[in-house]
Amino acid sequence: MHLGKLFERSAENFGELEMVTDGEYQATYHEELERTQRLASAMKAAGVQKNDRVAFIDTNRYEFFEILFATVSLGAVFVPINYRAKAQELEYMLDRVDIKMVFVGERYYPMVQQVKRHVLSLENVVLFEGDHEDAIFYKDLLKRGVQTKSAHEGTEEDLAVLLFTSGTTSHPKPVMLTHQAVYNFLNVYPSSENKEQEVLLQHVPNFHVAGLLNAIIGIYKGVRFVLIPQFDAQVWLEKVHTEKCTRTFLTPTMMKHVLDHKEFDRYDLSSLKLVTYGSAPASITIIEETMRRFPETTDFSHAFGMTETMSTVTALGPSDHQLSGTGEALEKQKKRLHSVGRPLPDVRIRICDEKGNVLPPEKVGRVELLTLRTMAGYLGDETSTQQAFTSDGWFQSSDMGYLDEDGYLYIMGRSDELIIRGGENISPLEVEGVISQHPEVHEVSVIPVPSLEWGQEVMAIIVPKDENNQPDAEAIIQYCRENMTSFKKPGYVTFVSELPRNSTGKILKNVLKEQYTANNKNYEHMKGR
Repeated sequence: MHLGKLFERSAENFGELEMVTDGEYQATYHEELERTQRLASAMKAAGVQKNDRVAFIDTNRYEFFEILFATVSLGAVFVPINYRAKAQELEYMLDRVDIKMVFVGERYYPMVQQVKRHVLSLENVVLFEGDHEDAIFYKDLLKRGVQTKSAHEGTEEDLAVLLFTSGTTSHPKPVMLTHQAVYNFLNVYPSSENKEQEVLLQHVPNFHVAGLLNAIIGIYKGVRFVLIPQFDAQVWLEKVHTEKCTRTFLTPTMMKHVLDHKEFDRYDLSSLKLVTYGSAPASITIIEETMRRFPETTDFSHAFGMTETMSTVTALGPSDHQLSGTGEALEKQKKRLHSVGRPLPDVRIRICDEKGNVLPPEKVGRVELLTLRTMAGYLGDETSTQQAFTSDGWFQSSDMGYLDEDGYLYIMGRSDELIIRGGENISPLEVEGVISQHPEVHEVSVIPVPSLEWGQEVMAIIVPKDENNQPDAEAIIQYCRENMTSFKKPGYVTFVSELPRNSTGKILKNVLKEQYTANNKNYEHMKGR
């Protein structure tokens, strides 16, 4: 199905239901479709044609839906951009995909102004608010359009969206996603048995695949969107309480902020039926605390995916989060909380060694995937595209992991993050999982550092739970000795007030590696083995 038709179908099915609110603005599905059709008409008159690229740069706002569906209905390509990008990064992304029109919030407009003379393809800048002579005001552009049913230019195999990867290890890559790839995901998305309209609290950045998919799936299902421009624990709690939200998505960092809020217990979260979490490795301590402190009626699901596969490929569902029984059965259930679940119905997963041989259960190797919603490639980068796929068409992720006997996938870390100490492979995620359960640890990141003796040594960079009471490094190392194989324990432990993150909450390990391996840094002042 052409993505542009999706909104029309939803308007037919859910027309008079409220579609979106941000606290000040409310609109039904019919009203939003009318605005979208007017916008598409105005964009076409302004010169947007099939295959042109249209960017959106701002936090979450209701116009996002209008711009997304107006763009794809014209056969143009929607490109949500990281609003936290610096000028040099923004220029790279806009120029990389030949952006023709940019929709931007006032806060980010000066940076667009700064770089636009270097982006030769850029013709129009549309501003949501404010007054600037060389920009079109969004409301004025909307007034120029006429409501008319879209022609839905192009075919299902055409590009619908260009999404940039997070760029944690290199320049962000523009991932090409077709209309069909998006619709293939919708075809396997579990249908809800709840006949009442779901209320989705949407605060995930819209330039992230999880944010984009939340928007598209929500439209598909006729949900009511409650928008928060950016995540804030206080606002999140208030919105769940007052708007009776039934679904939401949280990263582990967001979970922690919600749990740590001083007035957490004052808010009624009983309306929440499902909390999906993902986008970054989750501490079992945080997951178990969230399950314990949230209402008993709230289900949890862990979604694991990537931009190149149109988001989720595995899910650890609500039933996997229901811990019961005793002894060996209970321990098996708890172990599964360390996994990212089993493949969705349209996904096949295999684990391969460096020679491409398929490995049996419990053996660690590269995670490879096969699904009909894999990207069409990286725009303008045939070399990287070819390297991403095997000769038989499987997508080669950057993740190392293993499958257990029941088909649950366990991620051990990225292939470029594994620590090789004296010839032994050590998963940073495994070490982090142990250290994060120490009562004095708020969060931790584990990286390799050079070692003359071992080649690489394990370093744990820890944010203490109490910034005024730093844990004893030797106690941390001893804790690891008692809870994991000895050779995996950290050789060095250091403490920091915070860890560097990208805009989606992922810890920037490349930044930490640069910081702690620069200039042959001496670690003797840190606690060693």
